[in-house]
Amino acid sequence: MIETEFSDLESKIDKLIELLQKVKLENNSLRKKIAHLNNENTVLSDKKKKAAESLKSLVMQLQDELSCQIQK
Repeated sequence: MIETEFSDLESKIDKLIELLQKVKLENNSLRKKIAHLNNENTVLSDKKKKAAESLKSLVMQLQDELSCQIQK
């Protein structure tokens, strides 16, 4: 009886260890994915800022050109 209980307990412990290893692997994978997405977010944010600056500059140039044409 005690041997059966120990065997069951050992089996449960082995399953828990296996589950823990799977969770650790998944955790590591998710951490890498988060790091990658954070880097990608930073790159996209920089591109957005540059595009906004370029657009603002273009709008200002157009306004200047319109002002010059109106004055003529």
